[in-house]
Formats: sequence, C-alpha cells, structure tokens
Amino acid sequence: MALILVFLLCLSLFVKSLLKSDKLKALIIPRAEEFIGRKVNIDQIHISLFKGIILKGIAVKEPDGAGDFITTREFILDYSLLPLLKKQIVITKIVINAPYVSVKKEEGGRYNFSDIIEKVQGEKGAPESERAKEKEFPLSIITDKVLIRDAIFEFSDSSKELPDVAAKADIDVTASLGKSLKDMTVSGSVDLKELKAMVNGIQTNTSGRIEMTREAVQIDLNTALGKDSFKLSGTVKDYLASPDITLNLVAKEIDLERLMALGGKNADGGDLKGKGLISEKTSRGKNGKEKQIAASGDVQVDAARYKGYTLKDFILKYRLRNDVVTIEPLSLHFSGGDMVKAEGIFKGKVQFAYTAGSLDAASGIKKTLTGRATADLTTCEVKQSKITDGIALVTGLDDLRSPHFENGAFQFTIKDEKVYLEGNMNSTNLRIHSTGSVDFAERIDVVTDLNISPVLAAKMPTAGIAGYLKDEKGWSIVPLRIVGTAEKPSVKLNTAALGKQLEKGIQGEIGKRLFKGIFGK
Repeated sequence: MALILVFLLCLSLFVKSLLKSDKLKALIIPRAEEFIGRKVNIDQIHISLFKGIILKGIAVKEPDGAGDFITTREFILDYSLLPLLKKQIVITKIVINAPYVSVKKEEGGRYNFSDIIEKVQGEKGAPESERAKEKEFPLSIITDKVLIRDAIFEFSDSSKELPDVAAKADIDVTASLGKSLKDMTVSGSVDLKELKAMVNGIQTNTSGRIEMTREAVQIDLNTALGKDSFKLSGTVKDYLASPDITLNLVAKEIDLERLMALGGKNADGGDLKGKGLISEKTSRGKNGKEKQIAASGDVQVDAARYKGYTLKDFILKYRLRNDVVTIEPLSLHFSGGDMVKAEGIFKGKVQFAYTAGSLDAASGIKKTLTGRATADLTTCEVKQSKITDGIALVTGLDDLRSPHFENGAFQFTIKDEKVYLEGNMNSTNLRIHSTGSVDFAERIDVVTDLNISPVLAAKMPTAGIAGYLKDEKGWSIVPLRIVGTAEKPSVKLNTAALGKQLEKGIQGEIGKRLFKGIFGK
C-alpha cells in the first residue's frame, strides 16, 4: 500500500513538473491567440493527477481588446495518463463551468466573431498547405464527454433587425474534435433553462430539452407568450445536408394575433421583409447549391383568440416539399366578434411557394398563394359596419344597419392576390346573395343582391319603384355594388342590373294590366 502511495506521489510530482502553470500558460496562450487572432487571458492553471488540468478565469477578448467575447469561470480538462508520459496531451473529458458568450451583430451585417471564422478558415489567396495548417487545432482532442454547466448566451443586434436574446442552459455532449473542424462529431443534449427574446414588442420565454445525434435532432420545447403557452415537439433529420423537419405545435389556449406578430409584423406594424432572418449563404450547401429543406407537422389548438373571435378545435396540417407549402386540412369552429357577431365552421386548403433564404418571403407568399375554403354560418349579427350603414342609406331602410341572419354559406377561392367569394345569408325578412373579390390590400369589389320581404319593402321610400323589382314570390330585389375598403366603402345601386330588373318588372306590370283589361270585363 505504501509503495502505491509513493508511486502516485512521484507520478504526481512528475506531472506537475511536466505541466507547470507558467509553462502551460506560455504554451497555450500564444498558440490560442495565434489560432483565433484575439487576445486571450487565463488567470490560473492548476495541475492534479486525479482532477486533471483546471484553468480558471479564461477570457477571450473582443476584437478591440476591451470587452469580453467569451468568459469561463472554470475549465477542467481530464487527460489520459499514458500519453502524458510520452509528453503528449490527450483530453478525454472537458467540464466547463459558468461560460458566458456575447454575440453581437454589427452594422453592415458582420458579427463580433466574423474575424475568428476568417482567421480559422485562412486568408483568401493563401496556399492550400497553409490553409490546411491553419485549420488544424493546436492539440489533438479526443473526448468522451463535454459537460457545460450554467451557460449564459446573449445576442444583440445593433440594427434591431433581429431580436435580442438571452439564454441559460446546461449542455451534456459526447464529442470528438480530431484535428480539424471537418472531423468533428457531436451528440448529446441541451437542457434549456430559459431563452428570453423580445420579438416585435412581444416577450417570449422558452424552456425544454434538445437531444442531438449525428443523424437527427429531437426537440421538446415549451414557449410562453404572456399568459399563453404552447408546446413545440419534433425532429430534424439529416440536418447537415438536406434537413427534413417534423415539428408539431399543441396549445390549450393562445392569442393567434400575438403569435402571428412574432414573424409577420414589426413593432411599428410594418411588414417584415425577412432581412437578416436567414442569410442567402446559410441556405446553400457545397458548391453554392441550394439545400433542399422538407418540413411537415400538425398544429392543434383547443381555443384561440383572433380579432374578437374565439376559435375552437383549430386544426391544420402543413408540409413543405420542393419550396412549396401546402396546408391541408385547415378547420376550425368560430364564434363571437366585436363588430360582427357570428358563429359557424370554416374549412379550407391553401398552398404557396416558400424559399428558405428569400429576402422578401412575405411578398413571395402573397404572389403565389392559392386555395379554396368554405364557411357555414349558423348565426350572424352585424352590430356595427360602415358597409351596412351604406346599404341602409341607399335603400332608406334603417333596419339594414344592424341586420341579423339565421344562417349563411360562402365559398372562397384564393388566387392572383385576391380572395374571390360567393355566398348567401338568410333571415326572415332579408336574403343576400353576394359575388366579388377582396384583394390583399383589402380593396372590395362585390356585387350584392338584396332580396327584401314585402313587409320590409313596404318601409322603403322608393316602394313604388320596388314594386317593379319583385320576384315570383313577391320579394323585392335591390341590386347593389360595393367598392372601396371596409373602412371607406362606397355602396351604390348596380345600375346595369337595376335597369334589367326595372325593364323586366315594368314589362310584367304592363302585361298584368293588359291581361286584366281584356279579360276583366
């Protein structure tokens, strides 16, 4: 036993003599600074036969040498003993405690690590042999475990194109770095304690777990948007070459306007153009070829809120193949509404083109969006609308300012950046048939026929004329054309249809009077 202790003591002294702190600093710091082109600081290096090499107070400076780009409270390297006897350092385990990384996006699109990437990759025009030499790590690192505890990551964008992000996580990975980046293999997990981001004025907080192998990434995350929350789960296969993503969203209750604002609107209400979100380079693989990204998944929400409506049993399935997104089916039950109170079922299918890396994805979606949908109404009550105000003004019927319908049905076709519609709404004294379109700028061009019951038509100031616009059941027909927008509509008589109706009505009235005059005696 005593012999073993003496042997270990001698071995410990040998290790410490071989790996003295000053010697290691002189070895590591210059090589690291040359490798990344940054100022590097290490406060202390402790050597232990059993605990390995412990580095404390590590800091990699910003390009100007003032602030810190990366700091680490403690960095522990567990080495293999036998190679050390041959004066070779082979790291078998790395433990990193309390690392901090600050990533900044600067004006012009550069990042505060761009110079490191350029340095590692080698200067343009350098000989191949020199570039290969620069890409090699200063030590051969073969490790079974990399443990990172209490990691903090912060991101900021000086142009405010991307949201500021702050994250805390524990990372447990198995990695082999070899001699160069291309030989790197990584697998393991990330326990995300929190990831806070302010996106378009909306605070988000995400936590969960991500597991990774060389073949796939498994995602299981929970995101809170104020009082609402949803769960994201799925996998990303073949992420290094042609990512195939399966991602599902499940929520009990959520505000869809707030969720859509995360990617659809800026804080000032303007459209996002996708600038800076996905660079064109990141969507390309080797030789500049586009990476083919495939995606699919389900969205299921028990209850959602959208512009005063409650949407229940919200279900959609999506898939992305060959830069085309298909959403089918899309179904929901809606009820409520502030200006127009309605209840019914909406079903549809849409399709549009989407290219990862596009600088104006929203515009591309609008131009290529096509689809079909139906809406079946079980009730509809207009509480306030400038369109019904215009209808009441044209017809002289105040009852039409706030009409109530017992049922209705509409069909929608989406193409050419417009929504084409056709449908009916029915009540005891009023039936409406509408056809027309609403474009993506919310401009309306709709032809509407009002079918007014005899009871209601009797109140019309133009009751005499209305008598010539009756159908075979005695209902008066008033053809209208509605243009403009919902906020500034123009409601007028459809003169072309009105002329035909008047001609038909007058001819019928003359016929009836002649018939009565001839046979009445």
